Amino acid sequence: MTEPKEVQEPAAKPQAKPAQAEEANRINGKVIGKGDKPISNVTIQFSQNGEEVLHINTDANGEYVEDLLLPGSYTITASKDGYVSGNRTINLESGKSITVEFKLRNK
Repeated sequence: MTEPKEVQEPAAKPQAKPAQAEEANRINGKVIGKGDKPISNVTIQFSQNGEEVLHINTDANGEYVEDLLLPGSYTITASKDGYVSGNRTINLESGKSITVEFKLRNK
């Protein structure tokens, strides 16, 4: 009777580390109202020096994300009919993420 041969597994190849994605200049947040309930379809406007750069809307959960802005100082305005608008001024640094939340009151 012959002895079973030992089977050797091929040596594991070292795996390359995945390239790290460059971190975006990201501004995200949430808009809530009375009772801390999320408000959908709020216009979030980003301005520099009094000029609108772009605007987006909140989703069904009152949340928004914008990652296409260049570093710099921005005024962010959250507005929707029936609510008093909210404003914040922020400084977005390269590769950083900022969370800006708003609580809007009914008019």
